[in-house]
Amino acid sequence: MDYSPDIGLYHLDRARVSCRHQTPFCNRHCYMKKLYALQSPELFRAVQARLEREWQEMTPERFGSLLRRRKHPLQRFRFASQGEMFSTPLDVAKVASIIEAFPGILFWAPTRAWRSPALRALISGRVMTLPNARILASLDPSNTSEEFRGLVSDGWSTTFFGIDDVDSLQQRLFYGWASGGYHCPKTWQKRKGSCAVCMGGCFSRDQVHVYLKRH
Repeated sequence: MDYSPDIGLYHLDRARVSCRHQTPFCNRHCYMKKLYALQSPELFRAVQARLEREWQEMTPERFGSLLRRRKHPLQRFRFASQGEMFSTPLDVAKVASIIEAFPGILFWAPTRAWRSPALRALISGRVMTLPNARILASLDPSNTSEEFRGLVSDGWSTTFFGIDDVDSLQQRLFYGWASGGYHCPKTWQKRKGSCAVCMGGCFSRDQVHVYLKRH
């Protein structure tokens, strides 16, 4: 578990190998590539192995012990600022068990696992029903307007990344309203730490479609 001042939240990450449900666009334009490029091959492998080991060893009890060591306030938490939390059905059960064990924390998890019909059903039934879970389907220009509309009709909130021109035709295929969805203050206005206090975006109780600036 680490703390990111950029988002103002604690987070748990996964290794890149967990990204089983990525799109071609996501693979090419992953924002973590900038960090990966700064690491030597040896350091990259060591960090990736550590992240995955920590996740495999994670339990609600282990999560609680990490919380007791925190230095910053914790009312919100992010799953997977890198990697994919819902890589397998076992991951869905583990995430659900952690969220259930800490009802006073709002848990945020962007995910591409919705692209797997089996995982989509599991996440919808096991995690999205929890009152302190905020699960958003990640979308990019690799996805279709039909996929977006299907998610909307199924009650999913979404994030979109990859096109900064809100007036472009492709963007309007996803968001049929002039505003282009909720503009993320962190990525559009460079508000450091805004994820900890933002009310209209990823932590909304209502269905929301968050528009991210490329970063």
